[in-house]
Amino acid sequence: MRSLAKTNWMPLELLGFSVNLGQIDFSETNKGAMLFRFIPDEGHNNRSGFIHGGVIMTFADIAAAKILRTTDPTFRYTNVQTDIQFLNTATTDKSLICKCTLQKRGRSLAFVSLDFNSDGVLVASAKSIWRVYASVPK
Repeated sequence: MRSLAKTNWMPLELLGFSVNLGQIDFSETNKGAMLFRFIPDEGHNNRSGFIHGGVIMTFADIAAAKILRTTDPTFRYTNVQTDIQFLNTATTDKSLICKCTLQKRGRSLAFVSLDFNSDGVLVASAKSIWRVYASVPK
């Protein structure tokens, strides 16, 4: 992953349920790839004192949805499946960085991969499948 020191972070506008997570920033790295940054607080911990897996899952959903919306904002998307592997723990004293890559967007499905790092350590890796709608589903 490139150095984050020179990353041009911009705040991500969150709506609905996503607001509960807290501030997320993003940076476009190139077409089909984006970086996201989340700064957790104590309210994101599980009972063991690590960031709760549900927080990382929600972060994954938000990041994947954003990268899909950047491909064509006239389309709508809904998550069909997300598989995530938790590889290491993360704590609230360090930012959580997500590298999100759009693998493929077809007429009806889109495929996204996500890697989550904390202080250079791979915390989780995910693959997400999304349904593509040409208009808002009824």
